[in-house]
Amino acid sequence: MTSNIHFVSAGAGSGKTYSLTETLEKMLVSGDVLPHQVMATTFTRLAAGELQERVRSKLIASGQLDLANQVEQSLVGTVNSVCGELLKRFAFEAGLPPDLKVIEEDDNALLLNRAMEAALAQSPGLIDAMNAAATRLDVADHLNGLQWRKQVRDIVKEARANNQGTDEVRAQGVASANSLLAHFRKPSTRDLDAQLLDAVKQAYVAIQATREELGDKTKVTTEYIDKLREAIAALGNGRMKWREWYALVDKGPGKKSREHAEAVQLAAAEVDVHPGLREDIEWFTTQLFEIAAQTMHTYQTLKAGKGLIDFVDQEQRVHALLDISAVANTLREEFKVLLVDEFQDTSPIQLALFLKLSRLIDRVIWVGDIKQSIYGFRGSDPTLMNTVVKQVLRDGNVPEILEYSWRSTPALVSYANALFEPAFANSLQRDQVVLKAKRERSAPPENDQQTIIEVWQLAGGRSLALQASALAAGIAQCVASDRQVFDKNLQQWRPIRFGDIAILCAKHSRLRAIAHQLADLQLPLRYKREGLLQTPEGVLAMACLRRMLDPGDTLASAEIHSLWSCEEPEAWIAQRMDFLHGDAPAAAWLEQQPSHPVASIKAERERLPLLTPVEAIRAAIDAGQVRQAVYRWGPDESQAQHRLNNLSALIAHAEDYEARAATFNEPVSALGLVLWLQQLAEDEDDTQADSGSENAVHLVTHHGAKGLEWPLVIAADLEAALKPRVWGLRVVPEQGEMDLNDPLAGRRLEYWCDFSNERSDSTPLLAQIMQSERAQRANQAEREEKKRLLYVSITRARDALVYPLPVNYKIKADSWMSCVDADLLLPTSKQLALPCGTAIPTAVRDFDKDSEVNYASDIFEPQWIRVPDSAPEFLPLRVSPSSLNVLGDNKDDLDTRARQVSTGEVVELGAPIAVQGSGAADVLGSALHAVIANSIATTLAGEQPAAERILGQYGVLERVEVAAAEACAARFSDHIHQRFAPLSIAAEYPLQFVNAQGQQVQGWIDCLLETEDGWVLIDHKTTQVGESGWQAMALHYAAQLACYAQGIEQASGKPVQSSWVHFALAGAMVELVI
Repeated sequence: MTSNIHFVSAGAGSGKTYSLTETLEKMLVSGDVLPHQVMATTFTRLAAGELQERVRSKLIASGQLDLANQVEQSLVGTVNSVCGELLKRFAFEAGLPPDLKVIEEDDNALLLNRAMEAALAQSPGLIDAMNAAATRLDVADHLNGLQWRKQVRDIVKEARANNQGTDEVRAQGVASANSLLAHFRKPSTRDLDAQLLDAVKQAYVAIQATREELGDKTKVTTEYIDKLREAIAALGNGRMKWREWYALVDKGPGKKSREHAEAVQLAAAEVDVHPGLREDIEWFTTQLFEIAAQTMHTYQTLKAGKGLIDFVDQEQRVHALLDISAVANTLREEFKVLLVDEFQDTSPIQLALFLKLSRLIDRVIWVGDIKQSIYGFRGSDPTLMNTVVKQVLRDGNVPEILEYSWRSTPALVSYANALFEPAFANSLQRDQVVLKAKRERSAPPENDQQTIIEVWQLAGGRSLALQASALAAGIAQCVASDRQVFDKNLQQWRPIRFGDIAILCAKHSRLRAIAHQLADLQLPLRYKREGLLQTPEGVLAMACLRRMLDPGDTLASAEIHSLWSCEEPEAWIAQRMDFLHGDAPAAAWLEQQPSHPVASIKAERERLPLLTPVEAIRAAIDAGQVRQAVYRWGPDESQAQHRLNNLSALIAHAEDYEARAATFNEPVSALGLVLWLQQLAEDEDDTQADSGSENAVHLVTHHGAKGLEWPLVIAADLEAALKPRVWGLRVVPEQGEMDLNDPLAGRRLEYWCDFSNERSDSTPLLAQIMQSERAQRANQAEREEKKRLLYVSITRARDALVYPLPVNYKIKADSWMSCVDADLLLPTSKQLALPCGTAIPTAVRDFDKDSEVNYASDIFEPQWIRVPDSAPEFLPLRVSPSSLNVLGDNKDDLDTRARQVSTGEVVELGAPIAVQGSGAADVLGSALHAVIANSIATTLAGEQPAAERILGQYGVLERVEVAAAEACAARFSDHIHQRFAPLSIAAEYPLQFVNAQGQQVQGWIDCLLETEDGWVLIDHKTTQVGESGWQAMALHYAAQLACYAQGIEQASGKPVQSSWVHFALAGAMVELVI
């Protein structure tokens, strides 16, 4: 089964990309494999491009120019791009149109949310019932509120990643509830709510008396009384949460009042047998899976209706496609090599896909590192990968081990070996963990005792803000010190810079706190954080856009003036009040000041109907002089540049809005953009730009650091407690040996609701659950994943590591750092002795928010490009004649031309044509144009016209009768033959020329007649206008026909004898005398 799979174990920094390049280059040069016979998948588009480019460069360097030119023929890309190419190739076999649009992950999430809401709408009252149950079960977090919709999304995601259908999902809801309720005892028949309420009331009275008699006014007793008061209210109105029952089991008052709480604790402990708890768990769990199944069905329907497909669809379709013998045989003949990069990060459906491909392709190479499998939250399953690797080894395949670390110093490599060789001994062989250092030195020659590992003890107690301030001070002192790092590009040691440092945190909330403190100290940073619309530059730009949309938005005017002028409110409110006492409209404030942004915005507003949302926000920013204003704010060059970058980020969000609307075939507008951006801000997705500076501290999560490296890494949050995995959603594999022919068989989803708020063993029920096999496996899985994440974080460092920890931290058994030998992880003196005998220079340093910071930025002197008072006017390079009648890029010029034109003869051709219903006027006009052109062409050729077919193609059969359209074309044809006796007739005739101003003019002439004396020019219009308005409307198109006449005369040398506007619906022709 796996005899053709060659496994390459590539530890962190072991030169994986170089090894892949060497392997592919050797295969191609040997002639055993041609470029088009290679299929390779990578984790990112960037990695795919890098692999192809490196192979090409290596082939060029070795003189293999022909092979280098053929590298593009190889099928290299992300899993989804490779699947996309296969689906295009075998679209007919897959039963799909070849032009399906693939939606990105962000759009996928939006459409999935729509599908969920549509599914929920089918059951009135379900949302309220789910909210109530989720509230009682406390399925929520303190930041984002109720989380049951997230649970539904997670179920959908895991089900699709494991190739499950809706029926399977529904069945797993009942099974999940039953698996948890199996730990419950028989429910009580007593009224447990009344029992607890009585106990709480008695305790409340007794403890209050004790406070008076014995003076028990301790903080713990005061807090307990508050809890009793809350419990009385909650039990009285039936809104007591189950976690609040368990809290009353755990919590108690001070020692003097403790005896009065015993009855409360005993009554609250009866929650284990409360029938309401059992009912809530069963109903809520079952409904989660039912909603997930309905959401999956609705999601597929929505995608099909819009002609969309997502990444998982691609994988599932290709997985099924490989079962078709014709497809399998074709791939077997065409491909000789399958290379899978970062295989440890593949999802279950991707693994199943790779195993199927492995049965078709002779040579298969899987490259990765189980130690770096950290994306369980994205669907990857290390257990599944481990099973496959073990099977590969059992089949006699000897894995290739990349044994050298090219990234880190010898000291750091030895340190990582000492930490992780014993840590991974339970799952990996020694040679899959231990690396040899390829670099020679661990420190610069002039300072060979430069510290490699440091512990920074941060003052501030539990305050993240104070700890972050202390950390910022530590970073500033580090950069100001004599520390050196090895520059890979220069191949020499040099002083450390901000850009050499990365801070890794477990949560984005910690990153935000650190980013805030770094910014306060004016330290440069690279961090994409949310809150763009709350920044001053975001507020100003949005105010300009709102003011452009609504001249009556006086709040926007006030925001623009306050931020643009930088005046205190007291300075301009009086001016505003004086204006209101005048005769001018309230909304006209500031519009009469020519240099003020509000005046410029007013002038720009006339173009608003012609602008796309992106163009509108660009115009608002330009008219509001936003870039100049925000750059002046400073307070230094780095922050000023960041403000400008934020404006670019705002425009990028606007582009996302248009792109997303295009994906879903939805209309856009500038007002819609405002509402969309406001929703982004509410969802905390309005991300700011990073600093754009190379010399800036990098802030990323531990997960986000994978694949990256820095000279100095600050690995934070190692003291954080491990989170029990017993609760929530989990994929349970089939018992026994996995079938590699069907690796997804028997896998099921299991969800256990955390009804106690992670209270470990306060009651017999919770104790039993925490001792269950599921809990033991789940908690072990959590330790294993955190161990792998710690390996990834530590191996990001090239030269040095820093561990920031609270002052007086203690190593706890359930902390993240306990996944390895914590005593070896954290130095306590000037040297750390490793088991191998190596001694590493280390240090322990103390920092607080008042630690001296020696970093200071340069004095900021903002300068902006001087703009002339009167900017030169430039004509557009290209001109469309049809746009001149409406747009008129140069209105003065258009008016001049219009005054040189008058109307001449007016000819009535017949009765007006009736138009039914409503619809797009341009579509109706195009249809009648086509009918008239077809009538002319078929008459000349002696054929029958096709009015009915044409009207049907344009979808206007219900708006215009076929006979009426034919009559319109016939009377026009009869008239031009009788009136002009043309030598030739041209319909929809192309015209292209360069006018006197050097502009390129390009358009189509509706009807051009050649006569003995010259040309007759006719333009069809379907404008519905009465007889009294014919001549005035004809003059509206004077510039267009004048432009056509200029081009015809320039091209032919013959004069235009007359120009006409044909009002097809009105049944009239009006001559224009130009």
